[in-house]
Amino acid sequence: MKANQSASVKKQSVFSPLFIFDGVLLLFGILFLLESRHIKRGFQQVLDARIYPRVVAVIFCITVAAHMVKIVLERRAGGGSKEKTPLSAGVAFKIGALFALFIAYVFSIQWLGYFEAGFLFLWFSIALLGENSWRWRVHALIIAFVVISVTYFIFGVLLNIYVPSGLFL
Repeated sequence: MKANQSASVKKQSVFSPLFIFDGVLLLFGILFLLESRHIKRGFQQVLDARIYPRVVAVIFCITVAAHMVKIVLERRAGGGSKEKTPLSAGVAFKIGALFALFIAYVFSIQWLGYFEAGFLFLWFSIALLGENSWRWRVHALIIAFVVISVTYFIFGVLLNIYVPSGLFL
């Protein structure tokens, strides 16, 4: 009986799989921030083309770091010992697929172009997260087209910000 009590009193390690995963995400965000130095400047632009990826990377890193602090505080308070229900296989697949889509998006920007790669990323992501029907896939196509059209108008026309040119735009 004393062995069971001493095992439950023992503090858990801060380095849980979730904490380690957050650490990898934080490193990914820092790498993204550092890689934004290689973005070329466009001419006659109101804003530097590097601002957008840098802001996204900083917000991403702050969010991940805040989650890591939350994990540490929960572990120290003993609240981290509660068992959470595991993700269903469908949810885990969607998370993994979204992560793979994001990586494919980042690597395809230089080859396909910013707007084309963004359109495909949005279309596949929205279709993946929605219901499994052709109707939803068509809606996802329309939503992705509208979002990319607005993005092109704002960044390419109004602000004249350099983005990697692609096959069509």
